[in-house]
Amino acid sequence: MQNPVSLRRLRELHPDAEVVCYVNSPATLKAESTVTCTSANCVDLVNRIPADKEIIFVPDRNIGKWVEHKTGRKLIMFDSYCYVHHRIPLEEAKAVKEKYPDYSLLVHPECGLDVCLFADKVCSTSQMIDFVQQYDRAIIGTETGLYEQLRHRFPEKSLVPLSSSMQCEDMKLNNLELALHTLENESNEVVLDEEIAEAMGRSLARMSEILGS
Repeated sequence: MQNPVSLRRLRELHPDAEVVCYVNSPATLKAESTVTCTSANCVDLVNRIPADKEIIFVPDRNIGKWVEHKTGRKLIMFDSYCYVHHRIPLEEAKAVKEKYPDYSLLVHPECGLDVCLFADKVCSTSQMIDFVQQYDRAIIGTETGLYEQLRHRFPEKSLVPLSSSMQCEDMKLNNLELALHTLENESNEVVLDEEIAEAMGRSLARMSEILGS
């Protein structure tokens, strides 16, 4: 469902809708949207869209459900989600929290709504980093790469991953050796179609316009 053709069909059914697209999405999908959002500003952005305006929110329905909960708005969504975050059941979150009761459970809004409602704090990646800078104990409920980075950056902190299974196969395709090879050889250049790049730029600019930043 998370492809530009599906989104075009959805827009035909709701021609006057604002199309809000999560920034960690394919370029082609952002290019078909009217405004981009992040996991940190999605709630604020939707709150600033006129109440009588329909909103299509793509592609992650879990973030969409969190935004619905926080804003009281009804969103039109794809039936798609991040498998890394969606695979964590509420029972597992409760078990980890019970094992570490003095730790704050931080989860990304890509987790299921029941897990988000149970957590101590629903955070974007940057917000999790900010939290760990200020506090000493936390359960990190997102892709394990962030936990590894935080553990390395703040060795004095007491950190626990919500689940060792929260690993993204696509993200793990990249490593330092491949990054070094790309830099040394100036290879693997990503070239965007000019029309797609321009449409993405308009969507990003509209985010700043709506948020006044």
